[in-house]
Amino acid sequence: MISILALSFSSLQKAIKQQNIKDQLSEDENQQKKNQQEAPQPKPLKSWEIRRLQQQNKDDFVCRNKQNETIIKQPGSLNGLQYKIESCTNSEIYVLDHSTTIFVDDCTNCKIFIGPCKASVFVRDCKNCEMVIACQQYRSRDCENIKTLLYCQSQPVIESCKDMQFGCFYFAYPQLSQQFKDCGINPWTNNWSDIYDFTKNPNGVLNYSYLPEDEIEIIPYACEKLNSLCSREYCEERQNLCVPITKGLRLNANELSNSSIIMVYPEATSKMVGSLASIFNQRNDIQIIRTLQCKLLNDSRQDLIFSLEEKSTIFSQHDFSESVLFIQLQGENLKQALDDIFGKYSNQYYLWNKANTSITKISKIIFENWEDERKPN
Repeated sequence: MISILALSFSSLQKAIKQQNIKDQLSEDENQQKKNQQEAPQPKPLKSWEIRRLQQQNKDDFVCRNKQNETIIKQPGSLNGLQYKIESCTNSEIYVLDHSTTIFVDDCTNCKIFIGPCKASVFVRDCKNCEMVIACQQYRSRDCENIKTLLYCQSQPVIESCKDMQFGCFYFAYPQLSQQFKDCGINPWTNNWSDIYDFTKNPNGVLNYSYLPEDEIEIIPYACEKLNSLCSREYCEERQNLCVPITKGLRLNANELSNSSIIMVYPEATSKMVGSLASIFNQRNDIQIIRTLQCKLLNDSRQDLIFSLEEKSTIFSQHDFSESVLFIQLQGENLKQALDDIFGKYSNQYYLWNKANTSITKISKIIFENWEDERKPN
């Protein structure tokens, strides 16, 4: 009798947990639809309008020669325009809006946050700084001792730099998710750890390293100057992060080979992609390594990752005109944890693990060879 009661209680707990996940997903979907309906859609500025704005208000688009100051560019202050940060010392600079291009030059001992940037962020001649950056392209030159929490949709590049440290983007404020959309960059395609060094050392010593994982939550919250925008508690809550926290290439080859990869089918991707980052970021039993959202319309791609039998079955059951989501991850009791996460969509993903395939081969094909998926939408 006791064992039956225990089993029933365990089943009840699991059912309640799954229902809570379903309720959360339903709420997220309804809120997302409501926000899309209510939010006014700004008209994109024409090139001549952009030039006129920047010429008329030059001081609004540059932060220069600041010492021991805190500068905050509020949401809506740039609206996709270019911004320059030059010759600043011991200052904190927060660009909390989306932009086209950002230049950070000759800054020392600064803390700098840069919200979603549609094109490139250039960091040059900077020393002893801490930065949080979200961009399509990251380029750094002649820099030293820079800690960066990075979102980068393409491969980050450094040149003539040393003592560069990188971690996964970690920050939140209410407008951030919409700003990613405004820039056409995808939070699920983050290549922050795949650093390309143009000036490698002949002795093989790397000019960059990865920040310890327990440090990534500390850097963005060194000060509490954003109270007018959101609370520190809001920033620190993992459920508010729109970019999934990934381990990146910190793992060695053996650790990567023991991971698993899932492909979330298009139906579940379209329904859940807005809330999945929040759900995964709150889990302690699963760690995400790499992610990619893309379409699988190309037959050659399909043939590389599926057998003929698998391809015939999967592609007859799902509409692949929409994008899928690839997630490389690791964790104990992974299948059970994934079923809990996906709830009513628990049959809406395909799982590769070391028991049924070569993870090293599949991960290389998906996350390293499909470089065109790193381009903005």
